[in-house]
Amino acid sequence: MKTDGAFNRAIGLRRYTVSSAVALVLVWMNVAAPPVAGALETNQPSIQEVREHFRNMLDRPIPPLRPQIDSTSVTGQFTLAKGSFQSETNQRVPFLFLRRTNVVARQPVVIALHGTGGNKESQIPFLQRLATNGVSGFAFDGRYHGARMEPGLNGRAAYEKAIVRAWREPDPAIQEHPFFYDTVWDLWRAIDYLQQRPEVDPSRIGVIGFSKGGIETWLGASVDSRVRAMVPAIAVQSFRWSLEHEAWQGRAKTIWNVHRAAQMDLQEPEVNQKVCRALWNKLLPGILDEFDCPSMIR
Repeated sequence: MKTDGAFNRAIGLRRYTVSSAVALVLVWMNVAAPPVAGALETNQPSIQEVREHFRNMLDRPIPPLRPQIDSTSVTGQFTLAKGSFQSETNQRVPFLFLRRTNVVARQPVVIALHGTGGNKESQIPFLQRLATNGVSGFAFDGRYHGARMEPGLNGRAAYEKAIVRAWREPDPAIQEHPFFYDTVWDLWRAIDYLQQRPEVDPSRIGVIGFSKGGIETWLGASVDSRVRAMVPAIAVQSFRWSLEHEAWQGRAKTIWNVHRAAQMDLQEPEVNQKVCRALWNKLLPGILDEFDCPSMIR
């Protein structure tokens, strides 16, 4: 993640830390940032077209949220609610909502998205720092992570297994998109839910994500006008550029077993650009074109 040098000096940003991430969120939740410059490609569809295309591609039936709170606990100065909401007919999303105890006014809220192999509980220290600064915090388990993963598997293994299954699914009508896109849908549903909570100022919703969660941040928040600010951490990249410049290895290694499975299915001698292109095109339609970061970040 790169920021302007003057801004770095102003907030004392030397390296990525929880404190610097909180500072970025707090600044951008309160100060309107200038628009980002246009995409690298001059022939990209307009911003409105990209927004509509992406929302339409991910569109699916929307069930009632049916939110429920399973428990509420008070620890020191913080109140933590654990619950879930309905994202799709067959998908309930477990979440954490953390705020300062005894605060009665509506507050801004920041959604924190975890990385590959993580879970919502890994975000609690960050949510506490937000709450200390007057911002409620919200985290949920991404697809096939945390409480949503298959029993007996860890977060990364469950996630990779689901992605391989999607890669090998021949019917587009039933293929899942667990590699980023389905969690982006859950992010939009989380915003639906937060806008209904009486403690939340619905006009001041922010999103921050780390690694996998950072990519889901710029994918989801960039096309949702309800998001006031987004901070994609360790996540701003061009998928297309990485293929064209033989720099795909970092992204591939985050889910290496998936790329190895695709390599064997394609009968390639090793994981290479051809494997990545085929895998990404099927799992992430449009990610090498109008839904790539240089287009979406506009």
